[in-house]
Amino acid sequence: MFPATDKRRLYWLLDLYNQKKISSATFVDEYNVCYNQELDLDQLDIKERKLFYELMIVACRFTDVQEDIIKYPNTYFSEADLQKKAVETQALLNLNSPYDGHG
Repeated sequence: MFPATDKRRLYWLLDLYNQKKISSATFVDEYNVCYNQELDLDQLDIKERKLFYELMIVACRFTDVQEDIIKYPNTYFSEADLQKKAVETQALLNLNSPYDGHG
């Protein structure tokens, strides 16, 4: 595990989530703490900033309440949306990863 101030934690969380080792709720909570509260975003290169920001938008607007998604279209993202964005983000960052798989 990496501290929330280390950008490798974002990669680690993404890896755990995409391997289904943590739930969507846990991923969103941990990602929010790391990305929005603890991490110095200056550690990220341009590509990482763009992709992690886009993932943050989806993560912060994630809900597992289907009624909210129906009642407020284009406001919230579903678990399927979050999973798709997480897989896409990891694929685009794969060659860039400072995370060696041993958190």
